[in-house]
Amino acid sequence: MEPIAIAKMQSAIATRLELDAIPSELLQRMYAYWQSKCGSHAMPARADIDPVDFSWALGNICLLDVETNPLRFRYRLAGTRLTRLKEVDLTGRNVDDIEPAEFRDLIRGHLQEVVQTAKPNLYCISIVNAGGAQTYVRLAMPLRGPQGEVAMILTAVDIVGPGFQPDDLLVASRRRASLD
Repeated sequence: MEPIAIAKMQSAIATRLELDAIPSELLQRMYAYWQSKCGSHAMPARADIDPVDFSWALGNICLLDVETNPLRFRYRLAGTRLTRLKEVDLTGRNVDDIEPAEFRDLIRGHLQEVVQTAKPNLYCISIVNAGGAQTYVRLAMPLRGPQGEVAMILTAVDIVGPGFQPDDLLVASRRRASLD
């Protein structure tokens, strides 16, 4: 299978953000939904998640299967808004197929962190490609398998836009935290 070239990307940078100060209403709502489905477990099972409950966010969602031995991530589905952002449909593809390697390794590292900790993570990612800069915030949330392992990862992305920098989001998130 051919590699997935992400929008002629020239560079990418990621900044970790705190989950207690998510700078996006869409991602706040998705995180609250995920938390509400955990019940007495550290994470919800895939069966606990109903896309009808978050139809307002479906274009911004990816669902990835976690494969083990070796650890790999396969996009079960990718939202239409993300397909437009990356200029490629990731559905059915593996993260290992993504090029350039710098971006693949960045995504893979974030997903590995979710598997290793069995906890969500939040990153602001800025990409520079031929069309200019694009910044988005990605929330990655684990979903439990039958033995309690991380079997899938649900991601939600909010596209911030070309005029934002990761530092702008950090300031906004700190401001939000101080208001709460």
